[in-house]
Amino acid sequence: MGLPPRLALERVAGDPVARRALGVLGDALRRSRFTGADPAGAPDAASGALWALASGAPADRTGCAAALGDALVDLEGAGVVVPWEVETGPLPAGRCRLRGQILPMRSVLTFLDELHPEPESDIVYVGADSIALLRAVWQAGGTGRRAADLGTGQGLLAAALATRYDHVVATDLAPRCVAAAALVPALNPHLAARCSVVRADVAGGLCPRAFDLVVANAPWVPEVPDDAVGDRRRFAAGGPTGFELPRRFLDGAAALLAQGGRAFVACTDLEFDDGRAPLRSHLPALTAAGVDVEVRSTLLDGGEILAWAQQRAPGVVVADHVIVTLRRP
Repeated sequence: MGLPPRLALERVAGDPVARRALGVLGDALRRSRFTGADPAGAPDAASGALWALASGAPADRTGCAAALGDALVDLEGAGVVVPWEVETGPLPAGRCRLRGQILPMRSVLTFLDELHPEPESDIVYVGADSIALLRAVWQAGGTGRRAADLGTGQGLLAAALATRYDHVVATDLAPRCVAAAALVPALNPHLAARCSVVRADVAGGLCPRAFDLVVANAPWVPEVPDDAVGDRRRFAAGGPTGFELPRRFLDGAAALLAQGGRAFVACTDLEFDDGRAPLRSHLPALTAAGVDVEVRSTLLDGGEILAWAQQRAPGVVVADHVIVTLRRP
């Protein structure tokens, strides 16, 4: 059996019928108080089917239809929901599945692309580094008029910020990530007017000194895209030292900050056996750009990060995952 095609996220994001159906799905999940937990904990059978669907598990189609009505047919027409099948053949009739998962965060929902066997540059995922950045931003508090999420991925941070800021602009260079993030306002109609998603290289095209908050989880793995397979690892590759791309995100975030604005940029603080420390060497340039700088460790597994970095960048002796906080006085 050949590999199934990937969900055409760009087509879904541009389909008004599919977007309306996703809005119905999002509202139904919020009414059922979807938590991402075991569907057995749902309040009733229809909600249980809906929770299973949102979790990417096989779901009872009759129950989903009871919860979603005609929106289920529209989701099937867009290829977002399909019959549940396994390699040995179809399961008993009446099962369906979502081509991905819905991630809940209080009243906000985001779409996580399904895993696919073929590695590509445009991979939409949420890792421990994303959660660490979200936690740091949330604990810092604050509200304001404009926020920016640079390199948004699947739009998790942008969705969260839209509950606190009047308008959030989410950018990404990868078309698939842009399409996934564009589903945030579809799944969350109550936030649709507060979130815009644009394809941009880091902060390209955004107005300088116009944002109260900027966040970024830049690719920070010490590697470059493999020329033999194109740019399949663009989603992770931070450059030969792992800092070449984060440097651009830091500089872009600093340039966007309005007076009193803050930025949170996640990256790695690496030290090489020849004394090089790319992040720390760049801090004076950020200070010269008129922002105060603070670097804090996220306390993610340093041993794992060090081993990972050493596999990809010769000479690494220290590796720490950090969040760089910038503030324009």
